[in-house]
Amino acid sequence: MLTAGVLACAAIAVVAAPAAPAGAAWGLDAARFLPAPTRAMLVLLALGTPMLLLAPVGRRLRLPAPAATAVFVACFTVLAWCFRVGHVFLGDGIPITSTLPDTAALHPREPLSSWLLHRAWSALGPYFADPGRARELVVQDVVAVVSVAAGALYAAAAAGIARELARSFPGETPGDDRATVALATVTLAAPGAALVFFGYVEHYAWPAACSALFVWTALRALAGKGPLFAPLACLALAFALHFSSLVLLPMAVVTTVASFTVRERRGAALRDVALVLAAVATAAVALRLGADYDLAHHVRELAKSNRADLAYLSSRAHVRDFTNEHALLGPLGLFLALPLLVPFALEGRVRASLRAFVGTGVVTLGAATWFTPDMPLGYARDWDVFAAVGVTLAALALAMLFALVRADRARHGLLAAACAVTLLHTLPWVAVNHSIGASAARFATLPLGLGRTESTLAWWHMQRGDHASARMWIERSLRANPGNIRAVDLYGRIALLEGQPAIAVRAYRAGIALRPERPEYRLQLAFALHAAGREPEALAVLDTLERTHPDEPALWLQRAMGRHALGDEAGARTSLERALALNPALAATARSVLPSLMEGR
Repeated sequence: MLTAGVLACAAIAVVAAPAAPAGAAWGLDAARFLPAPTRAMLVLLALGTPMLLLAPVGRRLRLPAPAATAVFVACFTVLAWCFRVGHVFLGDGIPITSTLPDTAALHPREPLSSWLLHRAWSALGPYFADPGRARELVVQDVVAVVSVAAGALYAAAAAGIARELARSFPGETPGDDRATVALATVTLAAPGAALVFFGYVEHYAWPAACSALFVWTALRALAGKGPLFAPLACLALAFALHFSSLVLLPMAVVTTVASFTVRERRGAALRDVALVLAAVATAAVALRLGADYDLAHHVRELAKSNRADLAYLSSRAHVRDFTNEHALLGPLGLFLALPLLVPFALEGRVRASLRAFVGTGVVTLGAATWFTPDMPLGYARDWDVFAAVGVTLAALALAMLFALVRADRARHGLLAAACAVTLLHTLPWVAVNHSIGASAARFATLPLGLGRTESTLAWWHMQRGDHASARMWIERSLRANPGNIRAVDLYGRIALLEGQPAIAVRAYRAGIALRPERPEYRLQLAFALHAAGREPEALAVLDTLERTHPDEPALWLQRAMGRHALGDEAGARTSLERALALNPALAATARSVLPSLMEGR
């Protein structure tokens, strides 16, 4: 009854949220931005899918498990690609599409993810590039391939988790219940967190996929069917992809302790722990020697930065955003797992190690998301940071349902309801994100605060050449937050695009006053001065920047432009050679701004 009540509340919330005031239910209100016919079609699809899976034909389907998984993975992958995200409003989509080809350094908190995107750009960029096509669109397609590929792995993990739960918690009728597995697979594959697999431009798809693999392999290890090495390796890989995956460490500790409590498995468990620790240490040394990347330092920096003050944690804004965050990630993750936590802990038919694994996961993941401070882009834009948490909580909540409900009819009914509620929630999000217009309308309602919503919309209008609308949103952003550096930067960019370098100079001097430690604003100021014909002043700005960032490639390219404008061809060539040595990818830009110096190269 408790599970049914939670599902009913979730269904009511999903249906009622679009009628809430704009921005109040930002984790649930996707349907409000869709036309009525689209909403009706998605409702039919969400309700019809579990009915088809429960129909006699679906229940008698006898594809071998590997073949069924392959079919499901193929369907999920095709859907994810065909209905991929059409915008870059959320997360770091804007900076990734703007800078990916030009940045070679590893991201301090997601080294393997940034390396992966660079390799994908090198391999796939030429296939998506067309003459006259904006580089940002090419980057978006390349990153979409990486995201959808992670989705294929995630779909396979979802099918594996569903089968493992069905085996660990058999129903009343002996044998392989295909309907149960199918319903669980679709429910696991479709929480809101799975949106990161729909061509989403960010770094979080692969960590989320590895988190699902971690849960699957950990369940097998706890049941004595798989080695401890698998979940530990998945955790190490997820951590290398993004440091936030450390939140899975307590669950890994429970899995490891459980393996050591079985005498016959101690030797293998010790070997597996040693292998993974050795691999992590080797990777850390290789990164330090090969890329000057200090893993321990960056982990310490993460620990220092991820703190929230008590005033913020008790604020209404935090409660609103935390609730909406988990509603978007779920809706049946934390909100289903928390009410079932005590009954599950008291369920004597479940192994103690499995109860500890699931309980530790729910408490750890819930606490970690609660104590996360206000993020730089705001919760509603940075929701994807918790994608791995969302898919993990969805799996843990479903494990509780399997453990507590053993009667076939009740289990089928609850799984069908969970599947329908999940699809009712997630399908509108897929449709909204696929449409640029609907995404922009939805983004305009987000309560990001600090002028962040307004500055992002200003960027969007600027990208489309609508400078008047962009300036309107910039003014709104600065009224909300005079210190919004992004709005100041956009003001300067628009001035340069409109041939008003003097206005840009004033904007970037203000930007430097706000963020004196950021080199990009000094670079922009130098460029604005160059555009205004004030070369000595531009070179003086570059001299200041060189003292702190001597290996900044753009600095040397701009110095080459300044020297060339002053007639110092030798100095210009020397500076140009330094810029291209630091970043050969600047050659294309150099050909457009310094064609005479690039002749013969």
